[in-house]
Amino acid sequence: MRGRGKLTILVAGAFLLTILVPFLLDLNDAAGSAPPGDFPSGYTRRRMITTTTSANAPFNGYSGYTVRVTGFDTATEITQGDMQADGDDLRVFHWNGTAWNEVPREVRDLNTADTHVIFKLQTDIPTSSSDDNHYIAYGNPSAGTPEALNTTNVYLWWDDASADRESSYVQGRVDVTAHGGDWANSIAWNASGFYDYDTGDNFADSLRRDLGERDVYVEYEEYQTNAYDNDMTDGPLVRWQGTGSGATEDSDHWYYYEMADSAFLPGSYASHDNITGDDRQNTVVGYGLLGTFPQNAWTKIAVSSWGVNPTNLRAWFDSTPSSSEVGGFGAAERFSGTNASAYDNEGAGQAGIWVQQSAGRLQNLAIRRYTDPEPATSLGAEETPDPCDALSVTTSDPAGQLWFNETVEPDGIPFTTEVNISASFQTGATPALSVTNDGSGTCDITIRLMSNPGTGRSLKFNTTNSAPWPTDTSREVTLTPSSVTVCSSVAPAGTCDIWLWADYESALSGQTVADVRVETI
Repeated sequence: MRGRGKLTILVAGAFLLTILVPFLLDLNDAAGSAPPGDFPSGYTRRRMITTTTSANAPFNGYSGYTVRVTGFDTATEITQGDMQADGDDLRVFHWNGTAWNEVPREVRDLNTADTHVIFKLQTDIPTSSSDDNHYIAYGNPSAGTPEALNTTNVYLWWDDASADRESSYVQGRVDVTAHGGDWANSIAWNASGFYDYDTGDNFADSLRRDLGERDVYVEYEEYQTNAYDNDMTDGPLVRWQGTGSGATEDSDHWYYYEMADSAFLPGSYASHDNITGDDRQNTVVGYGLLGTFPQNAWTKIAVSSWGVNPTNLRAWFDSTPSSSEVGGFGAAERFSGTNASAYDNEGAGQAGIWVQQSAGRLQNLAIRRYTDPEPATSLGAEETPDPCDALSVTTSDPAGQLWFNETVEPDGIPFTTEVNISASFQTGATPALSVTNDGSGTCDITIRLMSNPGTGRSLKFNTTNSAPWPTDTSREVTLTPSSVTVCSSVAPAGTCDIWLWADYESALSGQTVADVRVETI
């Protein structure tokens, strides 16, 4: 029988009129085991991630919500040799109650004191509660190459333009209010790692995904190279629902963070740096304090929507984006507000990028689920495996159990005397139990009773085939929570052999037949 350091054994005795005397025996290593189970196979370090939700659940729940762990000092771990220098053994696992499942992750700022680990939650956490079944694990030289970040394994959608994914998008003019023009159909992938576009004057284009999400965050980076009269109208789009396709698309159901003042032109639209809805330049959350949109520089723009009655809206703008701010994590919001007017679009819809009257490049489109406050994560202390996290236990009975059989004839000895009863399969060379330390370190093997055996009954042990004296309480197995050490400092692959005796005191007269069983359960 194999365990994680704990084995419960039933010791039962029946004598005379099948009086049953139960013993529950707990066989354990002194160090105990670390819940919720063994470490993921091959890993020598783990840290618990506690995720705490707010009172506001997103539309599609928390399962699949992208979260971020910060403050992980991988520089120290790498310096100490506890993590590979390339971070390939830095993994995220989810404990589902019976097994470990690896979770794809993205690692940002490796080998620093503030490494970020980003992943999707694997369970739907109730509102205003916590989950501690996600873990970071590392310290496995045989871990191999982790699953690379792809379009959907960490975010709802991620496109860094490292490959041509244009066919993955819905494209079109989005709405007739796009300068009253048509669909430019100008977006094309560039092997340098971005999408080129040039809408021309009074035309529009878009890259959108239909993810079935209402409460969502969308960001992208834009590098503008030109704009046309009467100025640009570019930005991220959420909750789009409409009719038509391509050049005939029309809609009155969307939210849009508008960039409407280009450094390439002298004029601007009043909706610049506002969130609009259902009609370009129809402001639903106003701000308007941003200067002209930068020329020839990568700029990150983002918008989010969550909740209804009213809808909550938030905008981000970053003229110097950094890699650690991906997905809106770590970036300060520009402004936020609510909308409960006739333009309160409450249904799920497409999310993505809408560009008009401009030319440039697009990259790093990230879409993820969103609510506010977002789930908070905290990283627990580093844990190492219990050195006694695996014990192999065998009995001398080939059937897997031990029967203690002995007929006791007192020959005038009062029945108040204790009688040691030996096992049928237990001999001088064969113990009742043999415990092997299959763990990674030295440990002590202890045993204890899990229930009271009753008055005048006890269980004794020895590490040789020598019955302890009835008065030898140092070798008597005690009642929980106490325990007694049978073998000390058992090395890995070492064995602890245990001989067992059941001791009785009886005030009965006549012959006693003792039938005591030890059985693994």
